[in-house]
Amino acid sequence: MIVWIASYPRSGNRLCRSTLRHGFRAGPMGFPTGEESLRKNLGPMLDELGVGPDDDALAALRVCEKPVYLKTHRLPDQIHYVPERGKKKAGSNGEIPPGKDESPALYIVRDGRDAIVSFAHYLKEVRGRPKLQSMSIEEVIADLVRREAPYGGWSGNVGAWRRRTAPTAMIRFEELAADPVAAIDQAADSLDLELPKPRGVLSFNVLRAGSPNPTIMRSGRSGSWKSEFPPELLDEFWRRHGAEMDAFGYSRE
Repeated sequence: MIVWIASYPRSGNRLCRSTLRHGFRAGPMGFPTGEESLRKNLGPMLDELGVGPDDDALAALRVCEKPVYLKTHRLPDQIHYVPERGKKKAGSNGEIPPGKDESPALYIVRDGRDAIVSFAHYLKEVRGRPKLQSMSIEEVIADLVRREAPYGGWSGNVGAWRRRTAPTAMIRFEELAADPVAAIDQAADSLDLELPKPRGVLSFNVLRAGSPNPTIMRSGRSGSWKSEFPPELLDEFWRRHGAEMDAFGYSRE
């Protein structure tokens, strides 16, 4: 059984997966950004399931009894294939049509202003995208506010997962950062997803320190947008993304 760990980038996906791994000893976990990455993470499991290089790995994972947790930032109508297989027609090699993946999902939603600010820093400082190096952080934030690529834009991503008809538990980043184990436990319970008994209390700082690359998780604070989000962009942000912000009760202040 696949369990999707989904979010817009920089919204707590890594924190969610770290909590599952270290707080619940849940797994295995994979990253279906491509056939190579999926094989790297889940090679032994795919071999055990008899999945060959030309087989649809996701189809096999959907029907296996053991839960496997897959990270994604993509829209829910794009998760039915591994990207390299995207040029094939839906339905070939056992693939399912777009939008018909019924696998349960844990979706983490974060204040769009904080998520965009964090994503802008990530693209410039961690990923080091060459085309962004000549841009200021304010310019990168403006770009992310205005365009739908990648991942549908903040509100496009959040809205698509919020309206998904398959079982989807929405987890607020603020609650996840405050008490990771409790937030995941409550979300899993709403999906009737059985997790191993949690192993004590874990905090954001403990999980960050145990991460292979702690700098990627940054501070975990909410409200950092107040000092970093360009004030002249706020009205435009609310015009473009206000419906989803309102849906989750995020304040303009």
